[in-house]
Amino acid sequence: MFHCSIKPAVFPLNTSETKSSFGMTGDGRLFQM
Repeated sequence: MFHCSIKPAVFPLNTSETKSSFGMTGDGRLFQM
């Protein structure tokens, strides 16, 4: 739940795009946590 607030806060340029990219990349685990 908190990852939803952090995601847009860190990458306000494109949350949708970041979700897909970070979801597969190693950084994605940080948000998935």
